[in-house]
Amino acid sequence: MDRFALFQLPAVAISEVMKKFDLFEITFRIPRDVLTVDILFGSLIGVRLFDKRRNELVHYYIDSYEKSKHEKVKIGNSIVPICIDNDDEDDEDFEDDGEEYSKYSLNLYFKDQIEGLKTVTDYFCSYFEQEIYLFRIEGESFIENGIMTVMDWILERQKTINGFRIEYVNVNETLANYILDKLNILSFVIMNMKMPEDFRTDFKVEGEIDLKINAASWFTFQNLLNINCKDLTIENSQLTNADINSFLKHWMSNDLKFEHLRIYSEDDFIFDVIFSGIPTFRNPQRTFKNLGKVYRTVYNGIEVKRNDGLKTATIEIDPTNQRAPFYMTVWDTL
Repeated sequence: MDRFALFQLPAVAISEVMKKFDLFEITFRIPRDVLTVDILFGSLIGVRLFDKRRNELVHYYIDSYEKSKHEKVKIGNSIVPICIDNDDEDDEDFEDDGEEYSKYSLNLYFKDQIEGLKTVTDYFCSYFEQEIYLFRIEGESFIENGIMTVMDWILERQKTINGFRIEYVNVNETLANYILDKLNILSFVIMNMKMPEDFRTDFKVEGEIDLKINAASWFTFQNLLNINCKDLTIENSQLTNADINSFLKHWMSNDLKFEHLRIYSEDDFIFDVIFSGIPTFRNPQRTFKNLGKVYRTVYNGIEVKRNDGLKTATIEIDPTNQRAPFYMTVWDTL
């Protein structure tokens, strides 16, 4: 049964329903344990409720311009104009990161979009007794310093965020360093930011973090040595074969947290350089359970032991494709 039955009603019926209920009642009922409250920021600003069990979402976009046709709903003690656009082509099944979702959208109107975002977010977090789960930034926003303003507000109210994604955004040096400085209080991070051409920085990451950095032409070998996290993916990097060789020797002599490391480099991989001076052996077959609890088998992987013998890294090798990523999985030596 469609849990979002409201959206199937004729426009006149929707209007009558919206006059009678508060914001939560006109959307859907959902168990707290399968719901996340997410903040969306960029070319569109809003709050998203995500039903993880059914892969269904409702987006509440915050707009500063009222449409001529709208109704009003209660958000706590406030009365806020709201509009459901039945002709919105986005409100349909769509894919994101390979997953298919059902998506529905409503527009809420506040003169100050940032204050409106805070109001609606606080409302849902209080109603569902949930913290903000994800802060997702996609596309450019015309609100100056908006990203830092919203991030500061989130961290004032709950100290940490489970997920942070920033994609397809041009950032200046100030914003780039601000975001990199916050990595240690996050759990899952995807960064796809266009940095200034000469951007270089020194930052450190330490913790149980899943970190993915795209468009990483600015990322240096020293940056790599300063990261100690659970899962790291670096794409479009300038890291060389010699850098990876040095990193492996660094991993062998230190107790690091890495479970998975992927490096996509613009340099063709030369395995004689990568493993120079490192004792290795080939394993015909080894099977791992990935983060999604799905089993994955590596054939003819090259294995490297840590110096203390307690950990082993299996590096997947495709001898037919020197442009394949360097993919290392770490496991406890039996």
